[in-house]
Amino acid sequence: MKYNTSHIFTSIALSFLSFVAVPAMADTTTSIEGMEYAIIEPSQKEVTLSFVHNTLKISNAEGKILKIYDVTGKLVLNEKIESDSVNISLSDLTKSIYIVKVENKTLKIAVK
Repeated sequence: MKYNTSHIFTSIALSFLSFVAVPAMADTTTSIEGMEYAIIEPSQKEVTLSFVHNTLKISNAEGKILKIYDVTGKLVLNEKIESDSVNISLSDLTKSIYIVKVENKTLKIAVK
């Protein structure tokens, strides 16, 4: 029995390509030989906020804006975060309740 190896290899190659091809869901796409592929960017790390002993700890927020509001809604601190991980002492603030915001994260704290 004689097989058409060209047809077999073409079928295998097309099956493989259809398996590894990623639908174009990302913002950036590229086309290789008429097939469109998505370039998937690594996900950004999620900003984390914690507050212990009057120290605000912020991670994964380099370049983001930190905003702290008092209970009346007055903005008491507005600053750009310069590194990926920061510890900020809030002991100079008046004893009260504050709202901390970085990007889409919010934390209610009590300065003692």
